[in-house]
Amino acid sequence: YEVLDLCLECKACKAECPSQVDMAKLKYEWLQHYYDDHGTPLSARAFANVGRVAPLGQTLAPVANALLPLKPVRWLMEKAVGVDARRVLPSYEPRRFESWFEGRSTGRVQSGTGSSGAQAPAAQGAARPLGKVALFADTWTRFNDQGPGRAAVQVLDALGYDVELISYGCCARPQISKGMLRDAKRMAAANVARLKAYVDAGVPVVGIEPSCVAAFKDDYPDLVPGEDSRAVAKSVRMVEDFLAKEWTAGRFKPEDHFERASEPVLFHGHCQQKAVLGTSYAAATLGWVADQVEVLDAGCCGMAGSFGYAHHELSMTIGEQRLFPAVREHAGTTAAPGFSCRHQIADGTDEKAVHPIEVLARHLKR
Repeated sequence: YEVLDLCLECKACKAECPSQVDMAKLKYEWLQHYYDDHGTPLSARAFANVGRVAPLGQTLAPVANALLPLKPVRWLMEKAVGVDARRVLPSYEPRRFESWFEGRSTGRVQSGTGSSGAQAPAAQGAARPLGKVALFADTWTRFNDQGPGRAAVQVLDALGYDVELISYGCCARPQISKGMLRDAKRMAAANVARLKAYVDAGVPVVGIEPSCVAAFKDDYPDLVPGEDSRAVAKSVRMVEDFLAKEWTAGRFKPEDHFERASEPVLFHGHCQQKAVLGTSYAAATLGWVADQVEVLDAGCCGMAGSFGYAHHELSMTIGEQRLFPAVREHAGTTAAPGFSCRHQIADGTDEKAVHPIEVLARHLKR
């Protein structure tokens, strides 16, 4: 238990080790057996159920956001569920993402341009020329940081896609990472059924959070093996990957929709994204708007989901190896698709990183 507790579940072993042994999956499975014998600790239950707590946190956003940074609250979180008191848990968005999504048809969303900095598109009328796209907005995007979700919708709208928001359901990544595999299997089965309907209809499914998309593609076929799970795993992809493939297929020309800027972009890929999905497509799309895109040669940021909350010192040591110095030295935009990566960058450098799709949205032609 002590040895596997130090596994970040980054899946680098799967991609970089010649034998390609996926230690993360071994850890998931082993934890479930360990819990069967010793009980599931409160800390594991707390982190695994963030998707269930998030709607309540958003409902109480003004109160929750005011309490989370307070030292007594952080001390209590450390004693109760193992969150290091030097960390502050993510704040909650005050408005439901679904409300913004539905309200964008008014031409300009009441809450303004959103954290992506892009203006909401005009009302949608006739069928969009490039067809329908289904957007899976994850827990973090819906409840904690809506900027990437809004940016994804704005970019897809601007390019000519008809965006449909998939009904909410956690991807089960928190349950998987905490070894609560029986719960994860039930959630995965429900998501496979939900997403397979889009796959059968020929509607592309795109995601925003790399760990969620990695769960669909890499973990679901093991959790709920079968033809449906394999079809979903094959069809779901990151929104940047989708855009890059549509570009190479000749469906649109980036220069018709995006403005270029001289500001350089530093791109830090999510660890599971690098191991399972790849980062070349995301880097290519950033090249549509930036003359210089540097893909950072670094491993895991150190946060690794909830790892950095319980292992603060080690987490920061990992970040200081390559990521933090590179961000501090970079005179431009830092792009990181992982929610936990952006949180880690903020904690380690006081710099704000943004999702790559937010970079694209900022450079949409008006």
